[in-house]
Amino acid sequence: MLSAYSQIGNIPAVRKAFDEMPVADIVSWNALIAAYIGNRDFDRCWLFFRGMLLQGINPGEVGISIFLSACTDAREITIGRSIQLAILGTGIEEESIVQTALVSMYGKLGHCTDAASVFLRMSHRDVVAWSAMVAAYARNGHPREALGLFRQMDLDGVAPNKVTLVSGLDACASLGDLRSGALMHQRVEAQGIQSGVVVGTALVNLYGKCGRIEAAVEAFGQIVEKNVVAWSAISAAYARNDRNRDAIRVLHRMDLEGLVPNSTTFVSVLDACAAIAALKQGRRIHERTQVLGGGLESDVYVLTALVNMYSKCGNLALAGDMFDKIAHLDLVLWNSLIATNAQHGQTEKALELFERMRLEGLQPTIITFTSVLFACSHAGMLDQGRKHFVSFIGDHGIFPEAEHFGCMVDLLGRAGWIVDSEDLLLHMPFEPHPVAWMAFLGACRTYRNMDRAIWAAENLFQLDPRKRAPYVLLSNMYAKAGRWSDVARMRQAMQLFMTVKEAGRSWIEVKDRVHEFISGDLDHPRIGEIHAELQRLTKLMKEAGYVPDTEMVLHDVKQEVKEIMVGYHSEKLAMAFALLTTPEGSPIRVVKNLRVCNDCHTASKFISKLVNREIVVRDCNRFHRFQNGACSCGDYW
Repeated sequence: MLSAYSQIGNIPAVRKAFDEMPVADIVSWNALIAAYIGNRDFDRCWLFFRGMLLQGINPGEVGISIFLSACTDAREITIGRSIQLAILGTGIEEESIVQTALVSMYGKLGHCTDAASVFLRMSHRDVVAWSAMVAAYARNGHPREALGLFRQMDLDGVAPNKVTLVSGLDACASLGDLRSGALMHQRVEAQGIQSGVVVGTALVNLYGKCGRIEAAVEAFGQIVEKNVVAWSAISAAYARNDRNRDAIRVLHRMDLEGLVPNSTTFVSVLDACAAIAALKQGRRIHERTQVLGGGLESDVYVLTALVNMYSKCGNLALAGDMFDKIAHLDLVLWNSLIATNAQHGQTEKALELFERMRLEGLQPTIITFTSVLFACSHAGMLDQGRKHFVSFIGDHGIFPEAEHFGCMVDLLGRAGWIVDSEDLLLHMPFEPHPVAWMAFLGACRTYRNMDRAIWAAENLFQLDPRKRAPYVLLSNMYAKAGRWSDVARMRQAMQLFMTVKEAGRSWIEVKDRVHEFISGDLDHPRIGEIHAELQRLTKLMKEAGYVPDTEMVLHDVKQEVKEIMVGYHSEKLAMAFALLTTPEGSPIRVVKNLRVCNDCHTASKFISKLVNREIVVRDCNRFHRFQNGACSCGDYW
């Protein structure tokens, strides 16, 4: 009767049945405790466990394993340790069922060393014990150890079960080890368990993290009964592999299936919105988290994703509102908001946040200082940047890494201190990073220092001859100097090393749909209207004093041809489309995959003034907010 009431969740009836027993033996006590564990009433669980011990009843290995399971569910590591100490010397601690329960408890509560200590003392390890230890490593950030143990299990002749395979797949996903993951997939198929939701979700996660999105989609399609965890996994896989629109569509597909998204789903979908600056869709998803309730509106992961989404969509005010709602701010959030303000050109705000973080008692990290130096560099704040660089060691005991030296090279170079920038390159305590060389090359281009530019470019060619950027920058300098034979030589070198030019792409959200444009695009259904609008704008801009900047055109052709080549860059197409399709006076938000060129930057300033619109462009480095003919970067980018 007690067991039957427990199975249907009638806890008062369970208690009544137990109280009416003339004699309660070990089986009855264990059944009672198991009922309260099932009902997650851990306080009464502890109470009855102590009562059983006071009456001199030995819970036995089954009772101990049940109670250790309760400690795991309640995350009561201290009580679990007390139980382990209490049974020492009784013989119960040598029972495999108890040892396995200890391995599982320590593993699930993040104590891998304790789990391994118990596991290594086991005289008999069955598949459940092996699985518990593999899972402990995989769950707690030790994927290599998990895979090593999985292979040892094979050598010991123990066949993995579903739990072991899922943990193994998770470890492969964490390492990005596609080869080992594919071998495990074969074993999954050999057991015929790929259609199960737990295994199928692990496969989706594996292929998503390894960049094999089609394989992830195929694994998802094989899952017979898809739950919210599986849908969240495929959404995350889409977002991770730049299939952001597909990630956003997952929410609609879940609605059709009658499934309610959880925080993990919302985080991946919000990340997808952030990637393509789909602000309207992001706001709608934000509203859904408020309507659904259930703690979603205060969930720290959802709020963090909202901070990220609003930041990357160019709405710093709403990002700040979300930031202020988070009760316990960690370093990740502080670093994120500091970096966001730096990328938006809000240098003073970024430095103010840095000081606030320090006053809160949080120790800055390497990532914090990267954002602070980035902010100083992109605002030309040479003295501030130097001060913070020196404070690394003096105030915080952090030795600057290659990235920080690169920021300083950039800061000095942007300020025109080319010799000092070169000196830092030559005397930093390790080999300069390619980013530092590129920053120096960019400074040499800005200040037309050809000899040092050639030196920097040659160093970059040695580090990676396939990288296109240094060829392009040096070619640009040669072209500006009229050295067309050197331009041709650079072009031949690019062909020799098969450097591939990444096409310029821009995205813009209009009426809940994200439109993508490629430089020179002729495929958009309204391309004729877009070109006509651009021609109209160009005429107006020239009348207002605009002169096309064709420096980046690396072809010895007439000026008219060069102007046509720069006139249809992807961000200009996106802006023209926005002017045709959005309400007059509304902001225009564009995402660009590459750095905004000088001509598009100048044109954006003219367009913002001519049409009286705010234009926000997010390129691969930072945000540019154009208003009334000026940019938030102060033309210093």
